[in-house]
Amino acid sequence: MPVLRKKTRSSGDNLDKVSVREFRLYAMNDYSTYRHLEAFAVNYAKKKVKGTYNNTLAIKGIANNVVPRILQKYKKDYGLSGTVSEAGRKKVAQGLLHDIEELIQWEVNKIKAKKKK
Repeated sequence: MPVLRKKTRSSGDNLDKVSVREFRLYAMNDYSTYRHLEAFAVNYAKKKVKGTYNNTLAIKGIANNVVPRILQKYKKDYGLSGTVSEAGRKKVAQGLLHDIEELIQWEVNKIKAKKKK
């Protein structure tokens, strides 16, 4: 189970690699959080087709919208206490974006095929 340290002013990142991996696995294996990620993947695919996709903004979007939901659900399910820093949320978001890259590309191909018809 991930261990969260208390957030202090000097500590920027309070998640280790094991905790980041745990949250990523939890998100990918929990139905409700995965469905939320799927919606983001479809949106990012549309942006890639239009040419307006920005990787930095994609990470920021996942970090600010998806990761807090994941953490809230994880805390509820496993009784986790503490907070996750912005840098920690960004690490989890980067991993999740990497995890859904294949889904995004699949959606891009689906959109392009639909346009050809």
